Amino acid sequence: MYANDVNLSPNSTRTHYYYGNLLAKDDFQKDKTDQEKDSIQKLALSELEKSVAIFPFGDAYNQMGIIYDKRKEFKKSFESYQQAMKAAPNDPMIQNNLGSLYFNMGQIPEAKACYEKAVQLNPSYSEALMNLGSACGMMKQYDDAVTNYLKAIKFDPNLAQAYYYLGLTYRFKGDQQNSEFYYNQAAKMDPEKYGKKK
Repeated sequence: MYANDVNLSPNSTRTHYYYGNLLAKDDFQKDKTDQEKDSIQKLALSELEKSVAIFPFGDAYNQMGIIYDKRKEFKKSFESYQQAMKAAPNDPMIQNNLGSLYFNMGQIPEAKACYEKAVQLNPSYSEALMNLGSACGMMKQYDDAVTNYLKAIKFDPNLAQAYYYLGLTYRFKGDQQNSEFYYNQAAKMDPEKYGKKK
């Protein structure tokens, strides 16, 4: 659909963005070989680069950062997020994604600072709260981790991953009862992913 639209409107920043964004989706790449995924990601990046060449906007740079992060091209991912922040300095999603990049690179204090900024910009952003909990957990700040996971669940009661991480954090704190409770909650919500993990 969008491939044809790109040919009809080659100077539309949104058309290139929507096509690149579609190609970047995990569902679009499902059941593809690694080589096919690589080709799809490169095409997605090409479309997103065309989009920002016409008009630089944060969503396109943000999506580029996500793709580069998946490809483990961390420098390019970082550069894309920096451009995204210039275009949209108050977008909490960009801060959260930059935090995830730092987290993936093992730079936990930097990740935590980005997650804190994302939560400051949007206090009910459940994914950023969960990620902030993970950063706190990695820094062995278990009470802060629990607080942030509980806030994430408050704003998104179906966030199975936060329940699982709560179980893990309570295990590290030596609280077996709460650990089992939250592990079981995660398993009920997503048995395929969390049914056998502990």
